[in-house]
Amino acid sequence: MNHRVAVIVLVALFTTCFVSTGALVTLTVIKGIVNAASDGRPPDPEPFASDPEESTSTPPPTPPEPSSDEELSVADPPTTDDELADEDPEDSEYAAPLMGAAEFAVFHQDKAKLDPWAALQKAAKGSKLKVFKGEAPASAMAPYLELRDLGTADYAVIAGKTLENGRGLTPAVKAALPRAKRVSVIDAWMPLGVTHLQEVAKVMHTYAQLTGGVLWDEETQEYFSPEAWKARRLDTWEKGVPHASLNITIFSDAADKGLRTAGLKHFGLPELKIVNVPAESEDSALALLQAAAQIAVENPDPPVPGLYPVRLNAMKHAGHKKALGELVRPNATRSVDLILTNNPAAKVPTLNVSFPGTGAPPERLQAALTEFFGSED
Repeated sequence: MNHRVAVIVLVALFTTCFVSTGALVTLTVIKGIVNAASDGRPPDPEPFASDPEESTSTPPPTPPEPSSDEELSVADPPTTDDELADEDPEDSEYAAPLMGAAEFAVFHQDKAKLDPWAALQKAAKGSKLKVFKGEAPASAMAPYLELRDLGTADYAVIAGKTLENGRGLTPAVKAALPRAKRVSVIDAWMPLGVTHLQEVAKVMHTYAQLTGGVLWDEETQEYFSPEAWKARRLDTWEKGVPHASLNITIFSDAADKGLRTAGLKHFGLPELKIVNVPAESEDSALALLQAAAQIAVENPDPPVPGLYPVRLNAMKHAGHKKALGELVRPNATRSVDLILTNNPAAKVPTLNVSFPGTGAPPERLQAALTEFFGSED
């Protein structure tokens, strides 16, 4: 059962909530931890950057993704080459995701236009997705969906700026949504890779149309109209390759001046985080993190602790590649090596991003950004 109502009350009393989980070792433990992380945690706060049509502020010079300020406890990355050399991936206790997982929901004002269970069966018809009413049996093999039909007393609407930034929602829908009484929560479990997420996205779009509700992505903390969902989560795929930045959110963490992804877990990938980002480098660091996420989504070998190359010229998604290419200068190498280390304090498998070289972390970050995007000199 989702306890987001209680969490919202607690958020009013406490400014920060620190949550930590252990390593994921079996599929049963994975599901338990994922549900625990999404049930009863406070929402991520403010967006870092909105799409141009949704904001009067100047957006960053890259396909923009929202972000927020939330304090997390994280391990600082190594600061010297010697310390990087001492980082043994075998000793990092990093546990890679064993499957993709997502929690979506559809909110309804009074009740769904079509019975939720009937609607999910109809939406999934012809797909490879199995559907279950309630928790799937232990013998179930991914990909499959689990439906929970709840009242909003158990799974509350998150209002405030999260709702104000809802994609494709009219002012009337935004005003009415906090009074929604019913919500269909759909947990998706998928094999590693991108194939089944596209199929899940199609089912969720059809389900929202059939039931007449507002879509919610728990991991990225975003609301969507069915039309906005289709435009962002379906129409931007290219020959089976997703536009990673439109499937994730990048949040900012004020405590450690960090930027972190949220939503790579949908692909069965670890989230990525850069810490110690100077304010003047935020836009470029965000674009680099988007590039790293795109390469991770396209690569059959998922990121693990150690050296991780990001090559813009190797990117398969033409639209994302073109957008990032517009940011680079003539003297750019369009290539950079990342150093990935385990982040044991994160709620889900997460890898910290640092960079080879000498000097303080902000200096090595700036050197990497200059290498990848070039400089005006």
